[in-house]
Amino acid sequence: MTMTKESAEEALNTIIANPAGVIATMGWDEQQFAMHLTVFSAVAGMSVENMVAVHRVIFDQLGYTGLDDENFVLKLRDNIRRKFHSKEVEHV
Repeated sequence: MTMTKESAEEALNTIIANPAGVIATMGWDEQQFAMHLTVFSAVAGMSVENMVAVHRVIFDQLGYTGLDDENFVLKLRDNIRRKFHSKEVEHV
């Protein structure tokens, strides 16, 4: 299945509007949620810094503490750069 920029933006807007509802509906755990959020952000064309900012805001709303850890943030940035700012994004 190919995700377009428009469908990724729509999914991202849905998550931003009601992250807890999306998690409950989809049955995602924290890691699955973070992965989907990252994929949608990348396909939507967000910069790495904007992706991290979106993760921080949403994780804070949900009460997740992982993004308070600077090492986690650095790993997130590295993973995003490695996985999503390459040709892999075309195959998502």
